[in-house]
Amino acid sequence: MMQLQSLKPRPLAARKNEGTQAIARAFQILRFVAEHPEQDVRLRDIAAMINLPSATIHRILQALRREGALEQNLATRRYKIGNSYITMLEEISKTRSTSPTHQNVRVAYAQERGP
Repeated sequence: MMQLQSLKPRPLAARKNEGTQAIARAFQILRFVAEHPEQDVRLRDIAAMINLPSATIHRILQALRREGALEQNLATRRYKIGNSYITMLEEISKTRSTSPTHQNVRVAYAQERGP
């Protein structure tokens, strides 16, 4: 039998950090994928490095995929950095120097895309 308490909305204080927590988690995942440009990454790989439930990681991966920040190889179900993320990095690099991690991602992506 369902408890009535579960139907009540959580207090505002409990909900206050949800948005920022989701953003932080998404960036953890993006960083992990960006640090592995030489290979596509499995959900299982991400879960092993980031202490989050697989279901949570899957939801975030799908949101990042829908936004173009990640791409998924449907045959292998693995993820890599997507065009939107690369485009953002390129825009940033036009106006300021980027970190070596971003440069490595851009170089790896450029090599993968070819001429």
